[in-house]
Amino acid sequence: MPPETGSCRSFANFTNLRKFQKLGKMSQTEAFLSLKKIFVISLNKKYERKFTMASLKSASDGKPSRLKSIFPLKPNNDHSRKSGVNHRKLSAASRDFIRSLKGSGRAGSTLESYSKKLELLEELIGDLLIHKVTGSTLTQALIRLEKGYPCEMPRSGASMNQIRSVIRTFFSWAVETGRVRRNPAADLRLAKVVNRPTPPISENELSLLFDAIQREDSFFARRDEALFAFYAFSGVRRNEALSLRIDDLDLNKNRVWLSETKTTGGEYRVIPSKLKLILAEYLIQRAARKERSRSLFLFPGRNFSRPLSAREVHLRFEHWKKAAGLRPKLTLHSFRAGFATRLYRATKDAILVSNAMGHKSLSSINRYISLKEDSIRIAMEKAFG
Repeated sequence: MPPETGSCRSFANFTNLRKFQKLGKMSQTEAFLSLKKIFVISLNKKYERKFTMASLKSASDGKPSRLKSIFPLKPNNDHSRKSGVNHRKLSAASRDFIRSLKGSGRAGSTLESYSKKLELLEELIGDLLIHKVTGSTLTQALIRLEKGYPCEMPRSGASMNQIRSVIRTFFSWAVETGRVRRNPAADLRLAKVVNRPTPPISENELSLLFDAIQREDSFFARRDEALFAFYAFSGVRRNEALSLRIDDLDLNKNRVWLSETKTTGGEYRVIPSKLKLILAEYLIQRAARKERSRSLFLFPGRNFSRPLSAREVHLRFEHWKKAAGLRPKLTLHSFRAGFATRLYRATKDAILVSNAMGHKSLSSINRYISLKEDSIRIAMEKAFG
């Protein structure tokens, strides 16, 4: 028997070699070579074990009819369709995913964050057909993102976990909606990260900040003063304040309606009398500037028809932080941490603080205040003080 016999037998597992050999009146080796030719042609045409009339004709000397009983002549629809769910590109699938999140009521800041992370992924791996994205492709992209692409500044473990989480959620959705059969992100795991508490801005630093802003007489200075006061005395998140409109304020009842919250579809948040006075004065000064009073947004940007962007408010804070001589490590989130710190010191009630900040879980408060450290300090003072 020829040396190809072993290969013939393994090949026969899915080609029914014996039947082919009998109908073709050929040796086992000849049958094997003919089938191998069919198989190669079929792969080039992107068919999986499904053979076309053309491939049979080329391999059987123009007589494919005698082989119809052996092989199905219909192509594999999963590969032959020029359009369909498996042939959706990454960019189109990403847009569909963001629309589904929007339809489920996710906050605008969440949609923006997810969009940016998926755009980064597309930049790195290209606008591939979504079913061609592999686990290896994602791993290589994540390595580059961790090194700091596109700014070449390494990302923290927490930032990388956010990116991994978005990719995992996106491809899980793609599987659920039939866009892919297998999840290439199934093996992605979040890294263990120790989150250090956000440094809170102190009362003294708040005074220095507001003194620096008040030395400048401009509409933008008054707007910045009101915005930073809103952050400091209400504990709201960055985008919750930026999306506010004039009619969201209810100064008569000392409250504000937050339409874009991270954990709910919208809620009222109480504002203290100190913040109420600052906002009332800001609105009076704003009304005197006719070009700004027409804006529907409480904190308009340079284009008064739009609210301040996240980037604009970051740059404004960096400007005033430098002017006031504050600690460089302070961020916009330090206002929220300072709010939590002062409220906890006044009440010693972690649940109240968590509710005031709009947290979904009580454990989230640990990012802003160290309950364990505070309890130990109190106990040590009682024991040894």
